[in-house]
Amino acid sequence: VTEDLHWSDRATIQLIDYVARRRASARLMWLASFRLAEVVALDHPLNPLRHELRLHALCEEIVLDPFSEAEVADYVTERSPSMAGDESFVRALHGRTDGVPLFIASVMTEAMTRTDSKEPIGEALAVPENLAALIDHYIAQLGGEQRAMLAAAAVCGAEFRVGTDALAHERETAWVDQTCEELARTQLWLKPTEQGGDASEPTYSFRHALFRQVLYER
Repeated sequence: VTEDLHWSDRATIQLIDYVARRRASARLMWLASFRLAEVVALDHPLNPLRHELRLHALCEEIVLDPFSEAEVADYVTERSPSMAGDESFVRALHGRTDGVPLFIASVMTEAMTRTDSKEPIGEALAVPENLAALIDHYIAQLGGEQRAMLAAAAVCGAEFRVGTDALAHERETAWVDQTCEELARTQLWLKPTEQGGDASEPTYSFRHALFRQVLYER
């Protein structure tokens, strides 16, 4: 069992490739976990390997769904029965973390700490330092223009129009649209949203509310 392959070095990836393509039979299963968004966004060497191994039926990839609101409620009940009775907190926790287990665990730990110190429930949903550091790591991988564009988008709101961001960022709409498409393909920063009456102007939303909050606060 190998955890967090998104942090692995090339030698580990080469070993996985070698074991998967071995000719001799062996009673062996290698179970590994990784964050798909990070592998894609950072162009990790695992990304082309996973596609190659799947193409030749040499591996099986199981994508885990995010937690539903009911599953978040179950998790909160297990960790803090007293907080589980607050339905607004459970809904807010699910909405803020998008059901991502890593985010839920970190925010929940922070919330429990702040609740013990009698801080308001709104403060309990602040971005924990460990998650803020992780998101800062992702931000550092962006180009300067991409960071500035996302910062302007964060000010626009959770959902924004390409034209509005272009005005705020003082860039051409076509460039902002292309940059949004590129960031959406990484499956980390943005996702296209359903367009309303004006289909000529694309709209996007942040894939994760916590990412937008960190950008906004920065």
